[in-house]
Amino acid sequence: MLRLARIVGTLGLTLASLTPSAFSATTSEAAMNLTSVPTCIQGELNVAVEQGGGLQTKTPLGYTFLIVNITHHACSIQGFAWWIVLSRTGGVSTKVKIGHHSNSLYAQPPARKVVLGVRGVASFGISYTYQRSPTFTANMDCLATTLDFRLPAKAAHLFSFSFPVHIDVCATNREIDVTPVEAVVVPMA
Repeated sequence: MLRLARIVGTLGLTLASLTPSAFSATTSEAAMNLTSVPTCIQGELNVAVEQGGGLQTKTPLGYTFLIVNITHHACSIQGFAWWIVLSRTGGVSTKVKIGHHSNSLYAQPPARKVVLGVRGVASFGISYTYQRSPTFTANMDCLATTLDFRLPAKAAHLFSFSFPVHIDVCATNREIDVTPVEAVVVPMA
């Protein structure tokens, strides 16, 4: 919980210090020579989460994850978050199928190299559709309360990012969609 508070605080300070024109993940210097920008190391990035979507049956729901470069140099990231694990209370993981499909919450653009300048921000989304009304209290084996993932960055195998969630995976037919990392603050809709 302390780590989440630090991340949200850092993200808030970072976003507050940026002008609206600075929300581009790519700096002009870094954009000139994309091949010379090193791949981000996972420990050089902070992540914050925001819940999105509606609460009706068959309406896609999801979470937007903001990625912030906390170093003093540009780095690049490309692809999808991986090793996505949903867990129940007590740490027991629950099986879900991960896909890369468009829905009414998030689009699925092609995975592209994103250059994060100093304090640059990028994002990706995780979404799902409730095929039936969720029953959060009826079957606790279906309730995912924690989401862990790793970014497509160097040294991602050393640790994962972990966030509290509230997903009835049985009502989603155990299917979750993930978008690629994008050079925007909110993934494309």
